[in-house]
Amino acid sequence: MKSFDLNAFDVCGADISFAFFGRQGGVSEGVYATLNCDPRQDDTAAHVAENLKRVCHAVGGDENHLALLNQVHGTDCIAVNATDIAGATNGIIADADAMLTRHAGVVLGILTADCAPVLLCGLRRDDGRAVVAAAHAGWRGAYGGVLGATLQQMRQAGVDPDTICAAIGPCIQQRSYEVDATFKKTFMTQAAGNERFFEKTIHTENAFYFDLPAYVEAVLRDAGVRHVYRSEQDTYALADDFFSHRYATHFGDGITGRQLSVIMISTK
Repeated sequence: MKSFDLNAFDVCGADISFAFFGRQGGVSEGVYATLNCDPRQDDTAAHVAENLKRVCHAVGGDENHLALLNQVHGTDCIAVNATDIAGATNGIIADADAMLTRHAGVVLGILTADCAPVLLCGLRRDDGRAVVAAAHAGWRGAYGGVLGATLQQMRQAGVDPDTICAAIGPCIQQRSYEVDATFKKTFMTQAAGNERFFEKTIHTENAFYFDLPAYVEAVLRDAGVRHVYRSEQDTYALADDFFSHRYATHFGDGITGRQLSVIMISTK
């Protein structure tokens, strides 16, 4: 099983376990092969359960303490504790796109197949303890404010903003993400400076390449996050390593699995 982790939280100084996983190392078959971690799809439930168990154990966690979301490309961020997970079905605790916890051993998981998974950590002002968060940042969520909502929740939990670190995991990169002029106009309406996230294509009229991870990083930095780390792994271009909805749409029927990105406060 391959994970794509970064030295993202060294500066945070807390004992954090995290990883961005790809699609290899699981037991699922067919279009979901092999490490599909999404219980909402038409995959064999026992296969998904085993995949989730493998991911959790790889970071020193327990699959019974895993929190997942029914991600809806929105902006809601929720706080999570062990009680929330105990009553969840398939680990899915709410309709939301971000969550945070200050409880050790709670594994926060974000499912993606081109969108950007964003993992965050910060330290509380009063006791220096860690708070971790995880967000699903597709273009709609990033544009709509899911990262701002997550950072606000972290601050409300007592986190010192100067200690916040963020890691943007593998996602679709600019040269794989072609969009039309209407898409670009949406971002230009938000801010003229968003022009820098678009590059004109040479083969299609009125088409552009959109740099999602650069946009996500800019949103984080504009919100005051000084420590931002970004993977350059392209989920579309590396179809053997990652699930990609866009790749599955271009070269199949659009059905594919979801990889999982996780973060937890260690219980050690």
